Formats: sequence, structure tokens, C-alpha cells
Amino acid sequence: MVTWFAAMGRRGSRARSAGAMPGRTAGRPGRRALVAVLVGLALVAVACSGGGPAQPGGSAQPGGGSGGGNAGGKVVGDVCGLLTPEELKAQLGVDFPAGTVKFVSGSTATCDWETPVGQSSALVSLTVEAFDSTQWDMTKKRDSARPVPGLGDDAVFGFLDVLWVKKGDLDFTIQMVILPAPSAATLDAAKIELAKLVLSRL
Repeated sequence: MVTWFAAMGRRGSRARSAGAMPGRTAGRPGRRALVAVLVGLALVAVACSGGGPAQPGGSAQPGGGSGGGNAGGKVVGDVCGLLTPEELKAQLGVDFPAGTVKFVSGSTATCDWETPVGQSSALVSLTVEAFDSTQWDMTKKRDSARPVPGLGDDAVFGFLDVLWVKKGDLDFTIQMVILPAPSAATLDAAKIELAKLVLSRL
């Protein structure tokens, strides 16, 4: 509905929930470097699952969906308009700037909200795309997959705790890097609440 994981995972641009590094404080180079590594790793993971190179731009353009799903499915024009910085703060307690489109390819678009250097490191990434049944089945069959009943048409926490949600001919993912890291339960709850907001706007 924001890439080597797809060897284990999927297309789009995804980051992961991560633990804090002992002995470091928010905003120091070590912490920022860790966030950069985690985000970069997630980007590579999603790309390897089938998406092409990121094309910076404003909004997703109509195009064919991936094989096995919805060819040329519904396109979201303003992916960054699906969540606001205020809504992110309400769930995570962090001040975020406006979202920035980071990936546009066919019927896939990704928006990132990332705190500037000097604050507690935080990044939220939302990817929306045409539903792909093959990728969806791969995600749900992973040993680490955790179903989320009652969310959208179907929902699951997949690899690295990325939240995947299906609605009609679209699906979307929400992933986060927050340092210092809240508990896994807190991050899961935040992703679910944000997903409800996205669902209400699709």
C-alpha cells in the first residue's frame, strides 16, 4: 500500500525494529550509523524480492502490478498523505518531519518519515502496492510469520517484524527503526494502530 530479505522477503522499501546499542546516546555517530546500516539492509532486501531500482518522485504512477497478483491494480496518488507526523508522534512519542517519497515504481510507492540527525534516531517506512498473491503467500509461510486477526482483509507480521496488511487489490507494509528501542510489544501495537489509519484512507 514505503530487498536482500526477499531472498527472504519482498519488494518495496522496508526497515526493521532494532534494539539500542549499549553505551551510546541518541544522536551520536554510532547510533546514526546503526540506523543507516539497518535501513540500507532493508532497502536491499526489498529490492531483491522483485522490485526495480527506486525512482524518486512525488506519487506512484499507474502501471502493472507484479506477477501473480493484480496486474495494473489501483494506485495510491499520495502515499505520504496516508499518515501524518502528529499521528506518528502519538504512537511513538517522537517528533517526525513531513514524509518524503523514497520509492516509486509502477503501482508501488514508499514514504519515509525520518528524524533529523541530533534527535533520537527514528524512521517509519510505509510502502503501498498492488497486491501480489505470490509474495503474500511467501511472507505468510515463513516460520517467523505472526498472523494479525481482524486487521484489513488479511494481515501478518513477517520477516524482521514488518507488518503486512491486505485491503482489496492493494497491500501495504509498515516498518520501523526506533533507537533507543521500545519493547517489541510497543512497536507491534504502534504498527497496528498506524495500519488502521492507513486502512481508513485507502
